[in-house]
Amino acid sequence: MEGVAAQVSEFIASEFVRDGAPLTADTDLLGQEIIDSLGLFRLLGFIEDRFSVGIDAEEVVPDNFRSVSAIEQLISGKLAG
Repeated sequence: MEGVAAQVSEFIASEFVRDGAPLTADTDLLGQEIIDSLGLFRLLGFIEDRFSVGIDAEEVVPDNFRSVSAIEQLISGKLAG
């Protein structure tokens, strides 16, 4: 299975990055307005479908979705626990 970060990056790049801007593990997805509130719901659906993990409402905070690295940590924690 492809790494969590790689899968998340691929999804974000294909769904949200329109101008071909580079996407790194630390790109500020929210600050650079790559993902908006509606995009966050699409991302949550992808995470739940692809990784078979549920994201609780209290986990839907900016710090958990600010970057691919933060998203990877959230998913990895769910998969490990």
